[in-house]
Amino acid sequence: MAAGFTAGRLRNVKPLFGERRSWALLSLRGALGSGSMLCRYAALTLLPMADSVSIVFISPTITAILAILVLSEPAGLHTLAGCVLSLLGVAVVAQPPMLLGGWAGEGVPWTRARGLGVAFALAGAAMGSASQVTIRRIGLRERPLTVSMWFHATSLASAVAPLAVAFPAGPVLPSLLEAAAMAGVAATSFLGQILMGRGIQLMHVVYANVAGAVLFGEPTTALKLSGGVLIGLGILEVNREKGEAPGQPETDPLLPDALDRPSIAEKGFGVELGKRHGPPRS
Repeated sequence: MAAGFTAGRLRNVKPLFGERRSWALLSLRGALGSGSMLCRYAALTLLPMADSVSIVFISPTITAILAILVLSEPAGLHTLAGCVLSLLGVAVVAQPPMLLGGWAGEGVPWTRARGLGVAFALAGAAMGSASQVTIRRIGLRERPLTVSMWFHATSLASAVAPLAVAFPAGPVLPSLLEAAAMAGVAATSFLGQILMGRGIQLMHVVYANVAGAVLFGEPTTALKLSGGVLIGLGILEVNREKGEAPGQPETDPLLPDALDRPSIAEKGFGVELGKRHGPPRS
């Protein structure tokens, strides 16, 4: 928040929290983004890292589906095939017994914790996608810094409010090591949003599997890897059609495209890549 206020002052962004007519959509975007972040953190505590990241990675596919339903964007065979592949990949990674039964045979027990973890991961992906569609609705009426400030403000509120009522537990003063670790999480999250490019996104599942195996001793099975591959192929199919579509729109693409323009998600976090856009429309 402090960095946002400083940037707004230096860049003379007024009003920093946008026009009143946009507050409803801006607050909705902030709430969806904060909810997505909380759900993803919860999923990480209940699932192995590789499983959690693999399931959350379906977010671009959900974004494509919402863009079709809410924004009336056209959908072709590549988009539909990509959605099917990604959903199949999530089923393979999650391994719910109601779908796979005993076919998996790789010793992954379906416990209450795993079920909750899968639900949190899917909810995080869905809310993240919905927040991107909301940003698309906002369009160029507000600056990226304004959209980012609403996200950080709602994230702060979502953290402070439970602490104030001691839910689910009272506040605990962290040790120096824990404080350093949390500061590291904040710093790396910020840098990750800046450095994340379209190509590196497809490597998240690989990184998560490697980190989970090396740092936490989590087993990586052929079934999990095949599920991650299916999700990645699905996202490639969705983006393939976005890149091939004739007559690209003047507004920012909802997903990263072949012209390397910034996606709505990237601009929502204040990241400006590719060509520089003009001032917001009144």
